[in-house]
Formats: sequence, C-alpha cells, structure tokens
Amino acid sequence: MWREECPKAVSTETNLSETSRNRVLSVAYWRFFVNALLILCDMASFIVASAIIYVWQGREALYSSRFHFHIGLWLYALACSLIWIYCLHSVGVYHRHVMGDGYQLNAILVKGTFFTGLMICAIDSILNVYIPLVHTGLVLLCAFLITMLERLTIRQFVLSSREKGAYSYGTVVVGSPEGIEHALAFLSQKRQLNHHAIAVCPIGLNKRTGLVEAVAAPADFKERIRKISGRDISMLPYCRNFAERATSMGAQTVMVTDVMQRFSDNFNTFVLNMETMNLEIAVVTSAVDVSGHETNIRVIQGTTVMTISLPQYSPWDMCKKRVFDVLVSLFAVTVTAIVTVPIAIAIKLTDGGPIFYTQTRVGRRDKPFKMIKFRSMVVNADKMKAELAKETGQDGRFIIQNEGRSASHQGRQVYP
Repeated sequence: MWREECPKAVSTETNLSETSRNRVLSVAYWRFFVNALLILCDMASFIVASAIIYVWQGREALYSSRFHFHIGLWLYALACSLIWIYCLHSVGVYHRHVMGDGYQLNAILVKGTFFTGLMICAIDSILNVYIPLVHTGLVLLCAFLITMLERLTIRQFVLSSREKGAYSYGTVVVGSPEGIEHALAFLSQKRQLNHHAIAVCPIGLNKRTGLVEAVAAPADFKERIRKISGRDISMLPYCRNFAERATSMGAQTVMVTDVMQRFSDNFNTFVLNMETMNLEIAVVTSAVDVSGHETNIRVIQGTTVMTISLPQYSPWDMCKKRVFDVLVSLFAVTVTAIVTVPIAIAIKLTDGGPIFYTQTRVGRRDKPFKMIKFRSMVVNADKMKAELAKETGQDGRFIIQNEGRSASHQGRQVYP
C-alpha cells in the first residue's frame, strides 16, 4: 500500500510523541472550556425560564406531601437545570461535532427537552409535589426557546472564529485531485463543519497492483485550491509515515474523499495506521463506507458526512485501559502463582537452563518490544534452528515443538 518513505518530519520518536500529546491536549483544552461555557449558559437558560414562569404564577415554594418538607423555588429550579444539562448531554448536544451546527442542534434540543420533561414529571411524582403539567410544559418551552437564542449567539462567535482556524480540527484531505477540490469547496461553504484544512494529499489507485499510491497533482492544482480556499494549503505526500507527518503538522482529522473503496484492504490498512496516531477519520459517505467503529452522521445542505470516531484510543480510554491492564495483570499474577511457581521450578530442574524465553516482537507504531514467556524449548533453540536449516538446505521455516521426549537435544524434539 505504501510506496515510499516521506522525509522525516520529526527527528525522534520522543519528539513525535510530544507533538501528538500537545495536539491532543490543546484540542481537549479549548473543548473543555467551550463545553463548560455552554453548560453554564444552558443552566442559566433553564433557571431564567423557571423564574419567568413560576414568578408569573406567583409561586414562592413547593411542598412535598409525601416526605413532608418544603422545597425552595430556586433550589427546585437549580435541581431541574441539572436534569436539563444531563438530558442534553445524553442526547449529544455537547458532542464535539454538534457545537457549530444549526438545524441538527435544534432537532437534538427538542429530544433533550422531551426527556427532561419526563424526568421532571417522574421526580415530581416521587416527591408528590403538585405542579400543574401545563406549568412544567411552559417552563420547558421557555427554556428551549432561550437556549436556542443563546446557542445562536454563541454559534455566530464560534463560526467567525473558525474562519481563523480556532475552535476547529486541523484536517488533512486525502483523495483524488478532483475529490480534494470538491471537499475543499464543501468545507469553505459549510462553516458549521469544524474541519480546518491544513494539508491535502493526492492519491490514486494503481490498477495493476490494486494498491493506493501517491499521484502527481496537475500543474495548476495548487492555484485551484488556493482559489477555492482563499489561502495556500500545504501538500502532504502519501507514504509510509503519512500518519506521523500529519500529526507533526498539527492534524486532528484525516478526511477521505474518494479512491479508497469500502471494506477494502487499502482502507482498512489506512484506518489502522491513522488510529495508531489518534487521528480521527472523516469520510464522505458517497465515496466510502465503514463498519465496526463509532460513527456520527451529519447531513449538511444535501451532503452527508460520516465521522468515524476511534474511542478506544482516546486519551481517557487509554488511561482507563492502562489502569485496567495493570490491576488485572497484578491480580492474575497473584492468583496464578500457585500454578506458575511450580512450572518455573520444573523448567529449571529439567535442564538447568533459564526459566524464561524472550523474543523481539513488533508492537504499536512498528515499535519492537521484548516478549517474555516460560521456556518450552531447549536452550539455544534459535541457534539450533539456524544450524538445522543450514544442514538440510531449508530457508529456516520450520516448527520447534516440545512434545514427547527423546535422547537427542536434551530430551526435546526439533522438527523441520
């Protein structure tokens, strides 16, 4: 699939990891504060709506006839505003790809308002607090309208900031030159999309090999994308270390426009390579489809864009996985000690050799690591394998087994 090696974008793996970490942290930083601002504004919207309706009705306090205590009106409004926030979060109002949307956000707000009404009615029933249903409905309607106005104001600020590259994700657009131009025109017209193109990568399909490879862009390609986007955009070659190069440029998302077909080995390999660098994949669904990942689908003025999230490699999920791995490993080592300790002693007593066997394996990002396991082969089995292959004229592809016993090779068998 990969045809060439790009020039090194960073000097060492440490620098690359630092760049990737800084990119993730910078995005998490502004997302946290923007969402915190939105949550506070949404809570204020609900409290204001409650004050308007309940003050208009002349209410000062509520009484729980089941538990026999009075509930302050402001305390009740605050509790309901927390329910409001929880329901909005549950339906996806605070999702990172919804923040700048208009129609989709309003549709989700309607769903969140409905669920909030159900939860508030349930709590009123549990406490046995008498509030006319029409009053609760008016509060929800007022909260919905105020939140819409509040989000409209914030949206205008976010969209104007996105023109400068703020509150958006650095995106590398990958596809044919024609597909790239179409995607850039789409991104430049739909400001509600939070993708800011920082580089383009022209690719094509080699009909002879069936592999995706870099292609030479037309002579006037740079001029055309400058005219479409209103600025210069860097060219990123398609190569083995493409993900590392994209990360070093500050990319958060890779947008695939065409060329790579759905369920193809080319696309699967591409996704796995992007996943290793925590890069999100945005796909124009008319060109490609995927399965097995968490997806977010948006319809923007007749064009459908599907974003593929890779939550198993998000910072929070990586932290949880690491804690889980360490705790479960410590527990497993302790519990299985009753079996592993006798095995270790038996291996040592058998031939006096080392208990463990280490071998180099290839892990994440093609980084080698040392695998440690109980030794089940003879000592120096790797050396014996090479000698046996040389004697028999083979290329070394044979199996070493430890089943059965014989007088040769210290009681272990070696099979070509």
